Amino acid sequence: MPTDPPVFRDGHLLVDGSPYLVVGAEVHNSSSGSGAAIEASFRTVAELGANTVLVPVTWELVEPVEGTFDFAQVDGILSAARSHGLRVVPLWFGSYKNGMSSYAPGWVKEDVARFPRAEVSGGPIEHLSPFGDAAVSADMRAFAELMAYLAREDTQHTVIMVQVENEVGLLGGSRDLSPLANDAFAAEVIPTVVATVAGHPEMPVHDDWVARGSKTAGTWAEVFGDTDSADELFMACAYAGYVERVAAAGRAQLDVPLLVNAWLDGSSADPGPTDVAGGRRPGVYPSGGPVIRVAPIWRELAPTIDLLCPDFYFGGVRAVCESYAQASAGLFIPEMHRTADGVAQMFLAIGEFGAAGVSPFGADSLSPGTPDHGRLADANAMLRLAHQLLREQPGAVRRGFLLDGSAPSIQVELGDYALSAQRSGGEPAYGMVIEQAPGQFVILGRGFTLSFSAPAGKVGIRSAQELHWNGNQVLPGRRLNGDETAAGTLVRFPAYGAEPEPLRIPRLQDLSGAVQLHLYRF
Repeated sequence: MPTDPPVFRDGHLLVDGSPYLVVGAEVHNSSSGSGAAIEASFRTVAELGANTVLVPVTWELVEPVEGTFDFAQVDGILSAARSHGLRVVPLWFGSYKNGMSSYAPGWVKEDVARFPRAEVSGGPIEHLSPFGDAAVSADMRAFAELMAYLAREDTQHTVIMVQVENEVGLLGGSRDLSPLANDAFAAEVIPTVVATVAGHPEMPVHDDWVARGSKTAGTWAEVFGDTDSADELFMACAYAGYVERVAAAGRAQLDVPLLVNAWLDGSSADPGPTDVAGGRRPGVYPSGGPVIRVAPIWRELAPTIDLLCPDFYFGGVRAVCESYAQASAGLFIPEMHRTADGVAQMFLAIGEFGAAGVSPFGADSLSPGTPDHGRLADANAMLRLAHQLLREQPGAVRRGFLLDGSAPSIQVELGDYALSAQRSGGEPAYGMVIEQAPGQFVILGRGFTLSFSAPAGKVGIRSAQELHWNGNQVLPGRRLNGDETAAGTLVRFPAYGAEPEPLRIPRLQDLSGAVQLHLYRF
């Protein structure tokens, strides 16, 4: 039966007309390279308790011969997702993937005259110049065919969002030096670009513009000068325009939320030859990609894109979440670590910044029985439990936190109560608090103890009820008291896989990580 199509509205993803939290997993780049690989990887994602899989759909397989389209890869993805109860976010690996063009079909790669390459100081590279019209026209046609196929074959909305390209931008130089690019650089800057820079003094290139006299017309060099920031702006305009054309062609066939993802800038050291994150200068990270430095240009020139998204692997998670939540229509993290640090960041992104979803990368190669596999499955269960509660009570206040060596404690004030979380172990602690009613909370997380207070009088525990997620619904577990609540003075949330403490009276360590807490004052 047809249902409401997915939509991104007011910072929230709606699927079948209801709020939907992407508790996701992105599979490896080649995990969609065969039907058997798709089935195996999706099985693992489902076993981890995720509800959504992010998976590459590649131009080289969709259009192996120009004008001939083969959707066997897409059929395998839809079939496996439905059999394992997963929603899908296809990642269109078209012209660009991680600053390169390795997923373009062979007929594109081999015809350099028709599909010119970008050039850096060392010459041409394996990267389609965004200034060539033939490449974007071919990508538009292929993406439109993909979206039309999904419109016909996925009336039940297994697909809930689509990512357009992957970590767009130029590596090896701050600006494309090909003849087509040089002609564009010598042309007049369009007024929209000047107006956007003028209206956003937080953009680094704004200072270059002011230094050149705040000109409203002229060539790129005349208006913005010859700096890394000016080059990055130039490339951002090119890529945003390219992606907009591709995205608009697809949305004309299927209206679902569309996103782009960013290889982030700003790490303290430049990446190594096999790293795909960080860099201090444009060209070390992909110049022109949707990083915060040029986000206003992306919003202006690619209006069909709903979300600018960070691929988060380093740096300050709070700053990244806050900046992308403000710069875009909301927050979604399509790639992040699958480790203990990544799990902790998932709780902060969803609980504190209202992320529409999170998706650790490479989750499909985690082996059952390993700490990372168990920890991620444990976190996914808690996040899906939280999502169910928030679906039932959309207006409930939630707060998320991450505790580590630099910030081992936090106090959350909700109504007449203050809840204090104190890190209790060596790994990062993480959690989320949902206020269901005055004095009634659900707390989820690992690696901390929770105490409580009020401005006046004392606070006690009326009841502490463990909760479980069974894959479909929230179920009550044990009533907690005694040692697990320190005789009614706090609630313990053991770290994942915690062992009994030596030289102490043993306490339960196998708790679900989710507790419904009723407090009272006396």
